[in-house]
Amino acid sequence: MVSMLLLCLVMLSIVAVSGGNDIELCDTDEDHSYMDIPAPENFEVRKEGDDVLLEWDAIEDVSHYKVYYSTDLYSSFPEDWEEDLTSDERWTHEDALLSGENNYYLVRGVEDEMEGRISNTGACVKMDLTYDHDQRLHYVSIPNGFDNRDKISASDIVEHIEGDLKTSEYIDSVVKWDYTQRGYTEAFSYDAIVQEWSGEDFVVEPEATVGLKLVDNLTWSVNAVESYERMEFKYESDARLHYISVPYTMLDRDAGGHITASDVVMDVEGDLKTSEYIDSVVKWDYTERGYTEVFSYEAMSQTWGGDDFIVEPEAAVGLRLVADLEWTPTLSNFEPPIVCSVEIEEDIIVEFSKSMNKTTFEDRVFLDDISQYPEWESEQVMRIGYDDQDPRWQVLTIEASVTDMYGNNLDGDGDGISYGGESDDFVYKIFTGTRPEIVVEQPPEELLLGEAPIITANVTGAEQVFLNYTINDEVHNVSMENNSSYHHRIPPVWHPGTIEYHLTAVDHDGIWNSSEQHTIEVEDPGTWGSSSIIHTSETNKSCKTEDISINVSTTYHVQPVQVNLSFIEPYGHMHNISMQKNIDNWTCAIPAQNRTGILEYWFEIKYENGPTVGSKTYEISLENPIEVDFQDLRGKADENLDFEVILSSPRGVQAATLHMQDDDLSINEDLTLVEGDPGNGTWGATIKLPEGEFDYSLSVVDMDGDDVLFRSNTPLRVDGSEGSFNLLWLVILAVSSAAIAFVVMYRSREKEVEEEKVIATESENSKTENEQVNKEHCIICFGRLKDGENHYTCDGCGSLFHPACIHEVVKCPMCTKEYEGVEDGR
Repeated sequence: MVSMLLLCLVMLSIVAVSGGNDIELCDTDEDHSYMDIPAPENFEVRKEGDDVLLEWDAIEDVSHYKVYYSTDLYSSFPEDWEEDLTSDERWTHEDALLSGENNYYLVRGVEDEMEGRISNTGACVKMDLTYDHDQRLHYVSIPNGFDNRDKISASDIVEHIEGDLKTSEYIDSVVKWDYTQRGYTEAFSYDAIVQEWSGEDFVVEPEATVGLKLVDNLTWSVNAVESYERMEFKYESDARLHYISVPYTMLDRDAGGHITASDVVMDVEGDLKTSEYIDSVVKWDYTERGYTEVFSYEAMSQTWGGDDFIVEPEAAVGLRLVADLEWTPTLSNFEPPIVCSVEIEEDIIVEFSKSMNKTTFEDRVFLDDISQYPEWESEQVMRIGYDDQDPRWQVLTIEASVTDMYGNNLDGDGDGISYGGESDDFVYKIFTGTRPEIVVEQPPEELLLGEAPIITANVTGAEQVFLNYTINDEVHNVSMENNSSYHHRIPPVWHPGTIEYHLTAVDHDGIWNSSEQHTIEVEDPGTWGSSSIIHTSETNKSCKTEDISINVSTTYHVQPVQVNLSFIEPYGHMHNISMQKNIDNWTCAIPAQNRTGILEYWFEIKYENGPTVGSKTYEISLENPIEVDFQDLRGKADENLDFEVILSSPRGVQAATLHMQDDDLSINEDLTLVEGDPGNGTWGATIKLPEGEFDYSLSVVDMDGDDVLFRSNTPLRVDGSEGSFNLLWLVILAVSSAAIAFVVMYRSREKEVEEEKVIATESENSKTENEQVNKEHCIICFGRLKDGENHYTCDGCGSLFHPACIHEVVKCPMCTKEYEGVEDGR
């Protein structure tokens, strides 16, 4: 079986020579190829006064940038283009607009004298349009990257020409060609009465031709950075003529130094022998209000002929369709092709970075000085036959004079520039024949610090197999052991970085082969720390009075020598605990906190001869252990009232006390277990209360001695008894009789006396109201706050409470504002 030689991943033992230099290929990670330095992104060309300003995004790890510029897009690149260097992501072409010339621009990054990939072509093209009163309409091409915009509208064009949307110094209408009407239907025009532009502000698609109606001669500099855009055209037998915008930087396919009608045909049809989509190319002539020049297909001779006219950058070109057409015009591209890879199967396979012009390869490909005419699998993949019965070293040469589809010569040494001479020939020494076969069983592509990867491979036809690996620029070469398969353990790696390795096998005759290059990433400690342990504690909630058991385990065979647990209490104190090892697990217990809130904890792991890494932070919510279910209670005044409440706790309840506090009432009644058990039962007491509604609270103590204060949201209501009801009416009757007698006895008294009585009554009422206002109560236990007694006022809602009460519940029951660390005052 013929072995594979992948040159896209360079082996230590393989050297390819091109123009006298060692080379790497286009998909390598090394920095020997211009393909490794990306093209500038967001490249923009704009006008500023008489200057042209270029700007682009920064490219990582380049020292500076090279700017190429020329007034002739189709002059030989790079020798006939001007050059300038800049360390900034901007460059100014001073007074460029004063020359009256068209200007074209390219930018590439430079690193260690290696130039990178080339930007899209930028342009600033001058358009001269003549005003004629009788022929004012000029159809023109608008570049697809006009003014660095993704989308273009008619108003954008007006602002570019006039400077705003309030004047009409050069044009008074912008229209768009409509092939169905053989003219235009959409118009964005100047209204002289209101002195504003209005109408249909239409979008200008890449394929659209725009018409300008002049009111004066117009010299217009159009700036753009063009990219590949697809155009779509619909064939209709009665409306075949589509005027289009030709890209300003379109490819000159016949290398004539300018775009012609035949270049358009070759880009659409592929050659000058067919007419599958179009049969004519014409150019708009404003003096004729139509076209005069025609390049068309002659069906009899099956060739294109006629007037092969020049297409200026601003010219509108018409295509007469014979079928629906989807077309992406080819742009001038000065990025040279390079050889991406060479591999040996039954034949030699050569892959290029770009589509190649296959006709240029005849008599320019050599294998040991025997001229070969290759076969092609695609425009980027070439196949060359060889004699596999004669295993030996041979030299493959591809002359640099071959070209891609854009006419760029082969860049044999991969430096991003090709002059087409011998120094850019691609020369490669290659072994043709049978070699030892190597199949590498690749370990995981990512490792954690401290892991020792095992490299394993199945190798046939070899006497010795060597492992070549590099760890962070440190090179190692070892002989692999053979025990059913070749293997070697690389020592543990304690620093983040990259392990690169490949295998070399040698047979009895000294014929060798190498595997492809493999890469293993060793992860950063910060990333590793959060993924190298498994948190096995099952709960994220706990009682505040219970110890919390913590258990962790490591994920791989490299065991830590120490694991520490750090935790922060709900009120901010931090502690550190050494965990105990139990086989592969590490355990410890966090002491009971006896407070509600959030407890946070994390781990620090120490490895022998390695770093100390930390885990992510975990949280546990600490909660009260007792639950209370208040019942809807009510009863009659001065009668025995059975007060009952359901209490539940995982550790059981040992005591419960009912609290009521008012000016005339103070109750602290111990409850007893009425039904059920202390863990979940009904507690109650028998009490007597006067008529009214009473707020109440409950103190509960569990079996561990933890006490919790609860408050009912529903008042206990006590209705009046029958006896008290009859007595009340007797009192009312007696008072009424006395009042009547009093009125009869004193009805002759003077009006002044009755006024004094009214004043006295009002004063007494005012006094009563003031006394009522001064009755302040604790919002938690409802006890009155006596004059001068120490108390707290909630700054969230204004509620009042005893220090002992807020110490117990921590949060204000009205607005939930927290009061941590309040002394109980006892």
